[in-house]
Amino acid sequence: QAWMLLHNLGNANEVISSTSWQNTSWGNIGLYDMDGVEQPALSLSAGEVKLLIARLEVPEDADLGESVSTPLTMCVGSDEEQTCQTISLTFEASGVVTDVHQRSVPASGLNWEVRADMPSAASQLSWSLSDANMTRQGWSWSASGDLSIVGDSIVMSGDPGSLASGTLTLDLPDDAPPAFHSFSDASDQSADHVIRLSLEVLQIHRASLVVTSPTEQPQLVEVGEEALVMVRLENPGNGQD
Repeated sequence: QAWMLLHNLGNANEVISSTSWQNTSWGNIGLYDMDGVEQPALSLSAGEVKLLIARLEVPEDADLGESVSTPLTMCVGSDEEQTCQTISLTFEASGVVTDVHQRSVPASGLNWEVRADMPSAASQLSWSLSDANMTRQGWSWSASGDLSIVGDSIVMSGDPGSLASGTLTLDLPDDAPPAFHSFSDASDQSADHVIRLSLEVLQIHRASLVVTSPTEQPQLVEVGEEALVMVRLENPGNGQD
């Protein structure tokens, strides 16, 4: 799966007039929304943002680490007014899969479902939180299912050769700054079992304006008389504004 963000930067509704990609040796991709509903036709209102998933079935005989790539082109308009944009999508046969890219304001309970094909000679896979750059001040990670957090390690446990699954959960502090984060680390037991997940922390735009002096309100002022009012402006959001 590949995740993408489609944004209509114009001031009018737009219909995607054409969508094209190259066939891969693994077959053709399909486009879906975040609920898993296929999107054969796309339209966006002015300023609208849509999150899409491109899916490609990985053949059973693909080797771990094998990958295929294809350009994806979307166009709006027609003839001389047609505008197109192309991105490159790469799909890799991996021993570990996470299910979603997260976009959220600072919040608790952000979840990633993780599945792993356990190696034939190992009952555990482990990854380093610090090596994956997942340790940040105020961030709290937890795990459930076949996953656990042991010190600085994420540990997946399961029978050798079986499918194991678990959930990684992140609680963000209220002041987590807006940023895009991409995390990855190869397992200590197998270089073909790389955990990858991503998060975009969105900015909260807030402002607070409070009159600090005079404290008695309302203040009565004679016509033509000057009055001094002191105010305090605060940014209770999670980024500069």
